[in-house]
Amino acid sequence: MIIKKMSLVVSWFLLGLGLSVLIGTASYAQDTGLGYSEAPFALIENATEAIGDTPLAAIQAASADKEEITEETSVEQGDYAFSTVTFNYIGVSAITKQVNDDWQFICRAGGLMQPEELTERCGVPAATAEALYTNFLEALSSNE
Repeated sequence: MIIKKMSLVVSWFLLGLGLSVLIGTASYAQDTGLGYSEAPFALIENATEAIGDTPLAAIQAASADKEEITEETSVEQGDYAFSTVTFNYIGVSAITKQVNDDWQFICRAGGLMQPEELTERCGVPAATAEALYTNFLEALSSNE
């Protein structure tokens, strides 16, 4: 009887802990598309206003806080740029799109996004996502 009660208490504790983690994560992220952000940094309220003259400038414009942002690697394919940046020493990958002469922030995620994520989360066409990812890996290997 005591074991059943203890296991019930532990189960409720774990459930509550899991829900609090999910709720905390959801507060920093949109599901998909323009303004998607998996990284633990707040975005400006209207991500469509995140415009810059370079992909890095657009990524910086999307940040609600003034984190220290440095660009590691960036490749372009068509109208899209795939960049890896460091936000306060945390690696993030980001997508920006060229609109006329400017770049617009599209989305970002912690770590290196795979081609499927570029398509599903950021709306990058599949062929472009694959080319961006391949070009990015080539750029990394040539930097070594």
